[in-house]
Amino acid sequence: MEKRLIWIGALLKIRLKKPVLWIQAAVMLILMWMVSSTVLPNQENTYVLIYNEDGFFGEQLIEHLEQGYGEFIFQEAGSPQELRGEILAGHAECGFILEKGLEEGLQREETKELILFICSDMSNKASSVLETFYQELFSMYSTILLEHRAPQLFHQEVLKDALTFMKERNEYYKKSEKVFDVTYEYVDSVQEKQQEEKDVFPIRGIAASMILLHMMLVGGEAVSSGRSAYEKNLRIWEKREFLFWKYVISSIILAAAAIIGFQILEVGGNLIIESVKMMVFLGITSLWVILLGTWLKKEAVYYGCICPILVVNLLFPPVFFSIAAYIPAVRWLNFLLPVGIYLKIQ
Repeated sequence: MEKRLIWIGALLKIRLKKPVLWIQAAVMLILMWMVSSTVLPNQENTYVLIYNEDGFFGEQLIEHLEQGYGEFIFQEAGSPQELRGEILAGHAECGFILEKGLEEGLQREETKELILFICSDMSNKASSVLETFYQELFSMYSTILLEHRAPQLFHQEVLKDALTFMKERNEYYKKSEKVFDVTYEYVDSVQEKQQEEKDVFPIRGIAASMILLHMMLVGGEAVSSGRSAYEKNLRIWEKREFLFWKYVISSIILAAAAIIGFQILEVGGNLIIESVKMMVFLGITSLWVILLGTWLKKEAVYYGCICPILVVNLLFPPVFFSIAAYIPAVRWLNFLLPVGIYLKIQ
């Protein structure tokens, strides 16, 4: 036990004196902050904004949409700038600007450049919103179209009665299910997939990946000629244990910075629980890097594998997105990756 305490004390003293370690901790915190401030598409965002420049017809359209349509919540924006700002901030899924002259254009059956649709590149519900919006628009447009076409179809003496009858039937069909009677059925597996798509941990994943990268770089010393004379003279199992503590101690500063970052960015729970999870992750990652160094004994091969290994740990675990939602086998592969294991215990 005394020997291990000496190892830990010596390794900690050596690592704390390395300026690059503090730089890495600062870079990691900056990356975590950048990821936390990045606006990603919210799967549950159902707000759609509308700005009206047309007048009464536009007000009616907005009023009808605000009454509730499917999964989307339509709201009127105060200005085009507000509409665009809310979309860029991720507070609204997308938006519509009803251009001046919308009703007059519909009356003339000129439908181009009457409505401006705005959405971000990351919007994932744009097609559904468009379908919902135009469903109501064309419902209102049908009455305008009847009034515009009726004089071309009926004689003047029957025009009034014919138009009244057509409007009544039009309203009847709009409010009934005679034209389209749709039955919706939800499958549990689809709901599970949608939930799994949302279970991503970008901030934690970045921190875990940075710690893994640091350990692998420190592990490069074990497969190179840079090992200390003391380390070379240890017996095989002592050498393995020494490497274990070396990797863990070398990452203590990064782990502490990550936990502090979690608390500042409000993505962590209880400080003690987070610390325990992080220590478990350090132990697992240390063992993982030791096995990697045992398997890849050539220095060039070892360093050549660092980049692919880091990419795999960022790609397969649910860091930015969940591949497991589409490829179920990846769920089991994540139990073989340090970052995957860490995110699984969240």
